[in-house]
Amino acid sequence: MSQDHSADHLIDETYEEMKKLASSYLQMEPTTVTLSPTVLVHEAYLKLSKQFSGRYQSRGHFLAIAATMIRRILVDHARSRRRVKRGGNLVRVAFDEELQLSASNDSDILALEDMLEVLQ
Repeated sequence: MSQDHSADHLIDETYEEMKKLASSYLQMEPTTVTLSPTVLVHEAYLKLSKQFSGRYQSRGHFLAIAATMIRRILVDHARSRRRVKRGGNLVRVAFDEELQLSASNDSDILALEDMLEVLQ
């Protein structure tokens, strides 16, 4: 009799094991991580069902891919916290009022204004 190695079947069969795995990964993360094991498992399943629509070779094969997916989710989460748009790599610089643009460099001022408009 052939075993069912589809993602739907295997997620049901390994759900609690995947939650334990997610829990162990979260214990290695800083306390600032707000993800729960349940969220990680559900996110991993969504990714697994999209990326690996076929059947898995075995239960172990499925768990290995799920573990990799959970790690990737944690890495993506860490990267998103550090993104420049969130100020993760920015360095604070104090504003010095003595540094002013010279009025004699009108072309520089206009070029700066043009670039600022492009960035908006």
